[in-house]
Amino acid sequence: MSSEINMIIDNLCQKLGTSATFLIPELAKGAIAENIVCLLCSALFGCGVLVAMRMIYQHGQKEGEDMYDMGILFIFPSIALMLDFGFFGVFATDLAGWIASPTAKAIGQIASMIK
Repeated sequence: MSSEINMIIDNLCQKLGTSATFLIPELAKGAIAENIVCLLCSALFGCGVLVAMRMIYQHGQKEGEDMYDMGILFIFPSIALMLDFGFFGVFATDLAGWIASPTAKAIGQIASMIK
């Protein structure tokens, strides 16, 4: 099985105009870009959660209500926000990988189709 994968990767590298020794730095460049975007998305999500918690607390203080009594109003928007950040993170990391290293992403996608 591994000899078939090596043969396919060598054939792909030849058709894409690269070599197997160039592929490792290409894969690293793609992974670095994806990880940077993941970190940025995580930081944005953390800031969003902190801001939302602060807004809930301030609204509860202004209305004279307990913070936990107000929580039900923010459940559905919070879930939608979390899903949005999740989808954004997935798509942004994939985009970053394609921008940074299209050769490596192409080879990775073709290798995943072989499995």
